[in-house]
Amino acid sequence: MNISSIVSSGIENLKISRKLLLSYMLLIIITFFIYAIASHGLESISNNNVRQNKTSEISKLLDNLKFYNVNFRYTKSIEYAELQKKGLDTLIEQVRLLEVDKRDNASRKINQQLNIASAEYKKISDDFVGSIETGRVIELNMQKSAIFDVGEQLTNISRSAGFDVGLGEFSS
Repeated sequence: MNISSIVSSGIENLKISRKLLLSYMLLIIITFFIYAIASHGLESISNNNVRQNKTSEISKLLDNLKFYNVNFRYTKSIEYAELQKKGLDTLIEQVRLLEVDKRDNASRKINQQLNIASAEYKKISDDFVGSIETGRVIELNMQKSAIFDVGEQLTNISRSAGFDVGLGEFSS
């Protein structure tokens, strides 16, 4: 064996090793991109599930307010109505608890909060009525009637507790 043949065979082995190394690096890069794409897809699927769960919770709450078969245009309207409904429920419960002792300072504060909440409720109902598509007049009247029914219930509860909250007329 001659030295030049040993050197030339070493150079050939080095070229093969370099190609093999480049192949492995390319395989690692492709694997990384596949992993990144897959993890992004899983993250987006999980975000969609969270949105669907939130939407179902909001739908249940709006059913309690007698808003049946309503399509809202904006998610913000739904979230706002949900918060107001929870606040009104809390105030109604407080009024019921204070029926016996309606003359003390706490009942006056509840009365003030109830007036504010009633005005907000009226604003919500007006905003809601304004957000429905114009071609749905019959459905709009039914929904408006349901909103005012809840307002009448609020007025009746307040009056039965001895409060004059000044809610005004709730009529459809």
